[in-house]
Amino acid sequence: MKKINISIKEMFMKQDELIGNKVRSISEISIDFSSQRLYLKNMFNDLEKLSNKTDKSFLGAVKAQEKKQLKGIDHLEKRMLKAQKRKYNEIVNRIAILQDELFPNQSLQERQANFSEFYLEYGDHLIQSLIENLNPLKLEFDVVVL
Repeated sequence: MKKINISIKEMFMKQDELIGNKVRSISEISIDFSSQRLYLKNMFNDLEKLSNKTDKSFLGAVKAQEKKQLKGIDHLEKRMLKAQKRKYNEIVNRIAILQDELFPNQSLQERQANFSEFYLEYGDHLIQSLIENLNPLKLEFDVVVL
């Protein structure tokens, strides 16, 4: 986690979201097309005003084209992210392996691994550490590092 600069809190994110956020943060180029969307919306607002002054039946075509163009920008943004994921394939794979180790089958570890596996590895120290660190009535996750 330290090598790829991921916090414990981030490890609880959905894998696709975590990988997307990490790729966006390390990418040399901006994968956020918000400014392009804003420019497009402003342009279509101007076209809408123009169509209101001329023929109101033209307004439907303007709205349809705006929706189509915004959908196209979303598609391009997804493709750009996908390309960046390929470029940073090593980091993406490390994140996926790490998260799969901590969350087998994308679920909580205790749903997949038996307590005895951890007990065999850590012995009596595990039980004492769990008693000291866990509060079962607190409705949040606790991460115990042994």
